[in-house]
Amino acid sequence: MRDITARKMATDRLARLNECFLCFTADPCANTQLLTVLCGELMGAACALFNRIDGGMLCTKAHWNAPPDFELVDKPDGHICADVIKWGSDEVFLVRNLPQSAYVECDPNVVRYDLQTYIGVPVKCKGQYVGSLCVVYQRDYSPSEDDKKLMGILASAVGVEEERRLAAEALQAARRDLEVRVWERTDELCAANKQLSIDILERRQAEEALEKSRNILSKVFEAIPDLLEVLDKDLRIVHSNWHGGYDYVAEEIRSSRTYCYEAYYPGRHRPCDPCHALEVLRTGKPVFREKSNINSGVKEIRAYPIFDESGQVSLVAVHIRDITTRKKMEEEILKSQKLESLGVLAGGIAHDFNNLLTGILGNISLTKMYLSAEDKGYVRLEEAEKASERARDLTQQLLTFSKGGAPVKKTASMQQIILDSSRLVLSGSNVRCEFFLADDLWLVEVDEGQMSQVVNNLIINADQAMPDGGIIEVSAENVLIDPRDDLALEPGRYVKISIVDHGIGIAEDALPKIFDPYFTTKKKGNGLGLATVYSILKNHDGHIIVESKINIGTTFNLYLPESEKCFLLGAGEEKHHALRIGTGRILVMDDEEVIREVASEMLEYLGYRVEVCGDGAEALELYRNAQATEEPFAAVIMDLTVPGGMGGREAMMKLLEIDQGVKVIVSSGYSNDPVIANYRDYGFCGVVAKPYKTHDLGNVLLRL
Repeated sequence: MRDITARKMATDRLARLNECFLCFTADPCANTQLLTVLCGELMGAACALFNRIDGGMLCTKAHWNAPPDFELVDKPDGHICADVIKWGSDEVFLVRNLPQSAYVECDPNVVRYDLQTYIGVPVKCKGQYVGSLCVVYQRDYSPSEDDKKLMGILASAVGVEEERRLAAEALQAARRDLEVRVWERTDELCAANKQLSIDILERRQAEEALEKSRNILSKVFEAIPDLLEVLDKDLRIVHSNWHGGYDYVAEEIRSSRTYCYEAYYPGRHRPCDPCHALEVLRTGKPVFREKSNINSGVKEIRAYPIFDESGQVSLVAVHIRDITTRKKMEEEILKSQKLESLGVLAGGIAHDFNNLLTGILGNISLTKMYLSAEDKGYVRLEEAEKASERARDLTQQLLTFSKGGAPVKKTASMQQIILDSSRLVLSGSNVRCEFFLADDLWLVEVDEGQMSQVVNNLIINADQAMPDGGIIEVSAENVLIDPRDDLALEPGRYVKISIVDHGIGIAEDALPKIFDPYFTTKKKGNGLGLATVYSILKNHDGHIIVESKINIGTTFNLYLPESEKCFLLGAGEEKHHALRIGTGRILVMDDEEVIREVASEMLEYLGYRVEVCGDGAEALELYRNAQATEEPFAAVIMDLTVPGGMGGREAMMKLLEIDQGVKVIVSSGYSNDPVIANYRDYGFCGVVAKPYKTHDLGNVLLRL
């Protein structure tokens, strides 16, 4: 849902302006009255007036909703409207809180009618400001920019009518003068002929003024960026501004009263089905609908009836807005909502699964330490360990969808990530990659593991799309995204990565669904590969576009924003393969007994003495008691989430109250908070993700 109040008000005002202009007569005073009434109604005011200086007095020539005792003639001195005329500017004259202004003393109307706000626009006639169009409120009111534009248009229209009035009066006076001269002074024929020439000139000026007033409607049409048009009963285009993406219509067609369906759909010789204009002509009611145009995208159509003097629909006013980009954005939002729903489930599954894997993988790594490499059981344990690590990779895919699976980003170049990931995936395949990577690729802020997963998934898809072998073209280049580009990205500098295969392709009806979770066209696919890619890129403020044709191939274009940092971070943390033996007491807090047991045995194997507990409250008590002894805890390892108890985040804050120098390592298989990615912001000194092995614990403890 979105708020369309402002757009609806603008549409209603345009319709009322159209109706007002179409109701104009040859009487300028009547037209001025119509404009004044329209001003008061559209502005929602208490009263609307058009005042003009005549014979040194301020005279009200048109009004709407004026009180019965309102004085139509007044002295200009101290009057607000007189000041507006003297002001002599096309800008809006605004006075709020009138009872506290200078006008309360010199203008009795302020107190008499309890006026609070005044908005006036000078009216120009023949280059001079002669009057004012104003509205007043018995409440405080601040006009919007649309209000100011509206009053400016109406004031201009009143000025045109004033010019017409003066021209008509001058013409009438000239005609009377001419008759007098013909009857009473026929001997002054030469002078009469001269005056006649003057009269003709004035009439021409009056006609020009009339034409100018008619052009106001055309100017309004041209000012609107959407398509506005008027159709007759035969569906011929009476008038159109040809905006809103219809520039493909040929100029010769625009200049002729052609049928609308032939103009917008060349070669079509009958009305569309359904036709919004025909429905308006038949029912006399407005019609709103959306429609796809093969030449200009998705359109939002609003059609309104225009009635003649007999009350019959004679014309149809059509407003067409291009909503192609909005529809694409709605599709992107729908995809994100699908992933978010999956993320709620995935996060919980990953948390429980990682807890189980911690017990499995930890016990395997401990058992291996008690065996020699030549032992037959050692080989079996290595295979079990590899299987557990593959299961960990599966949970990592699930975590990609979860709200808490925030990427741990660092500044990197995509060049090495692309090369390493592509070569690893295609090992032993009859498909090979050809690389076209720019040497000057901009740096990006990415989670290297997640980006490797993106490249892996896309290369695997490309490999499977070419069962008979072939070449996958992988390219990377720097691109600038312009606001005019039809991409769901902020303008700026991006690295564009393209992965092109020449395989079986993707069917057109399947393309909109390929990023949906669990959607797959493969017999053995699980439907998570491309959904994972989409989610990772969204979490990196990136974007992905796919193009495919059956039996020709598929192209995936990835966009990642350039890093704001101008340097690469370190080459990575040192990988420790040997066990790191330590000393001291370690406190382990975890709600899972199996994790407490395996973590305790790992730490004891590494040389530490261990105490365990089940939640944060118990950990606080143990740590506080240890502080009073000669051997406090050297470090604390805490689970981030404890169902029904105090978790690591809350316990961390309370530990800092006990000891500002406490060293705490956070451990979790999943969290709804961004603690894992930004653990130092929450007071933690290190992080060890579940599932972990003995080496992992040893390394993180010795880095404290």
